[in-house]
Amino acid sequence: MFRDKQIGLGITDVNTRFGGAFPAPMYAAKPGHTYPELIARMARGETVEPHGGDFRAPITFTRYFVQLELDEQLQPTGRDIIQPPGPPAPR
Repeated sequence: MFRDKQIGLGITDVNTRFGGAFPAPMYAAKPGHTYPELIARMARGETVEPHGGDFRAPITFTRYFVQLELDEQLQPTGRDIIQPPGPPAPR
């Protein structure tokens, strides 16, 4: 955006995309709170209340080269994004 005294605010670019951490809130979100569900609700004109930090428990995510979903004992759940043989071992 830029501000001009004559035209006011001008938008030059809108970069609408999901970032690299998108899968984490998709898997950890409570029903009805995934990004696609929230976008659909807002598109229907519904008001979406803030719910930051309100995720299913106990789920922990970590990142190294690829994303893994871990259970409450911090063990992989098997819902990895890549197919076997799986990600490279951490160094």
